[in-house]
Parts: sequence; structure tokens; C-alpha cells
Amino acid sequence: MYSITDFIKSSDFPLPFDHEVLASDPLTDAAIVQLDRDKRRTYVVLVEGQSYGLSSYDLEQQERFLDENRKTSMYSAISRALCKVMATITDSKKRIAVLQGINALTTKIQQLEGFHCPRLEAAQKDAKGDEAMALFEGNTVFATAEACYLTYPTFNYTPISDTVDGIKVENVVQWGRANLKFVMSHEEENQDGLGQKIQRWFTARLDADWEAHVNAELRKFHAVVALLKEDTPAPKQSKAPVVGWTCSGCNRNHVATVPRTHRYTSQTMNIACPACGKINEVDYKP
Repeated sequence: MYSITDFIKSSDFPLPFDHEVLASDPLTDAAIVQLDRDKRRTYVVLVEGQSYGLSSYDLEQQERFLDENRKTSMYSAISRALCKVMATITDSKKRIAVLQGINALTTKIQQLEGFHCPRLEAAQKDAKGDEAMALFEGNTVFATAEACYLTYPTFNYTPISDTVDGIKVENVVQWGRANLKFVMSHEEENQDGLGQKIQRWFTARLDADWEAHVNAELRKFHAVVALLKEDTPAPKQSKAPVVGWTCSGCNRNHVATVPRTHRYTSQTMNIACPACGKINEVDYKP
């Protein structure tokens, strides 16, 4: 049975002892932690002990850049986490609960010194406007999450991007359309360097229970790939050209395989007789 869960990788994030928890949400077991290593500061968004988004910046830089880089690093980590929640949590109820928890963390972070962002604050207010409410069908959780992403976008981010059994699956959150886009692809190439690539993609609503839909599409795609492999002709084994010659020393007849470097042009080859060892000049014409 083919399942999208085979493409979702997860593992506990190894937290050092000296990490600092900046904000947490006990209801969803989510937290934002700060790590300082090798003159760099990293912000990690954790959900149930797993990393959902992280970003870092250099602590040794000009003072005039530190304030903006601190905010960019923090809210970029949150944006990535929001995308990963939408793209990897298959249970729609848990998905919106975790999303709400990260929204709550974002609010707590904005209240900390050095993290207040007027642009994000304005975007969150706009998220309650008519346009956003129409897009998300009145769901303020999704609209608030989108506000953070639009303020600090993570371009070309694919939360799922893995290959299993020759099939690659990627997905991306389409916030402006309230959709989650899945792309499945497979490449087939023979020994002659000829090949072909097939792709199939589809979208699902962000609030949908899309796991069964994705699994059904995976089964269809596997069937298409199986047909492709059946229709792909086996590569023809090309025979290496040979040339017959007679040794000028012992007068014995021989057949020699033409080297690859000599196969496409007329050449005179020096070939040693396997019987007497005499070097013979043998002419070859393709």
C-alpha cells in the first residue's frame, strides 16, 4: 500500500542543555527555543519535540543590521513551521490545533523585547478583513498564519521532498489560494542516454483531510509508472566491430576487436600477433 506518510521524515531535535525557551504552548506541545553556537544564533520552532522550522543569523555583524536580522530569523523560522504544519500533519483537526498554537507563540514573541514588528502587526490586522475571510471561509487561524508568511515568506520551500521506489513527491503551500499543491514525478533513462519524465500534480484545500486523496493519487501514479516501464524497450546491445588480419611473420589468421577510439574513422592499428609476437599494421575502415 502506497502512503504519503512514507515521504514524511520526522525525528526528535537534539536540544543542548544550554538552550533557552522563548515561548511555549502546553496545549499543542509547541515551543520556540534559542540556541547560540559558533557566534551564530538559531531559533527553532518545535512541535512535540520535532523541528518544524529553524533559521539563524550571525551575531558578529554591524549593529545596524542586528535588529532586522534578529526579527527576520525568528519570523522566517515561524513561517517555515507554519508551512510544515500545513503540509505534513495529515489529521485536519490536529493540523489546525497546532497551527493555532504556533499563532499563539507568534503573539508571545512579538511581546518580547527586540521582536516587535509593525509590519507583521499590520498584516495580522488585515487578516481579519473581508478579502482574507472570504479566501479562508472565515477561518481566522489560517488567515493569521498567512499574515506571518506574507510578511516573512520562505520562497520555494517544499516541506515534503523525498523519493521512494523511484517516485519523487514534493508539496508546497499555496497561501494565496488556500491550497496545498502536490507534485509527483518519475524519470526513466536507458543505457543509451535516452529517457523520459512524467509528472502529475493536484491540489487540496488547506483545511481538508487530504491523506486519503493523496494516497489514491499515489496508487494511480505507481500504475502509470509500471506501464511506462513495460513500454520502455530494452536497450539494444551494440556489437563491437572486428577486423580480420593475417600475421606477416607466421602467416596465421586472426580476428581483432576494434578499440572504441578507432571505430568511427579509418585507422591503421599496430597489433601484436598472439602466436609469434610480431607487430603488424592492420588497416580498418568503418
